[in-house]
Amino acid sequence: LIDPGDLPQDDLPMHRLLRRGRCERVWEVLEDPHSSRAAWWISQTMKVIVILSVFVTNMQLSQEPITYGQTFAFLETTFDLIFFLEFLCRIFSAPSKKEYIKDAFNWADVASAMGLLLRVSIGLVMEEPTEPARATIQAILLFVLPTVRFLKLLRYFETIR
Repeated sequence: LIDPGDLPQDDLPMHRLLRRGRCERVWEVLEDPHSSRAAWWISQTMKVIVILSVFVTNMQLSQEPITYGQTFAFLETTFDLIFFLEFLCRIFSAPSKKEYIKDAFNWADVASAMGLLLRVSIGLVMEEPTEPARATIQAILLFVLPTVRFLKLLRYFETIR
């Protein structure tokens, strides 16, 4: 076996392509949409999910909601679960956890993942708040979280990165 430290600096990128672990492959799929067909599809799907999640949350804010209670709870929990799983995949496959957390583009992932925890803390279905803490959590879920999710789209624009 070749120790990567013994290779000349010019050969390191090629060596990385020859021997990659599962975490490196997951990271590349999530981080580089041009790395494979699956990466491209995941990237496109995540864009659609982000936009749909913002749209569904905004539907709850209308004067006459189109759907009620459990339907919204199911949709929102599904989105929250997807964002939570994406965050877990990214953090566990990141080459450097410290660098991942330091990158401001990833803060939206962390905040989006917290949506699931907040939603579970109020019982998944949003009802009329009876206490101030519940009202605060609902306000975060309805107003702050959609904005944070929308910020996740910045990752997909290479000119901004």
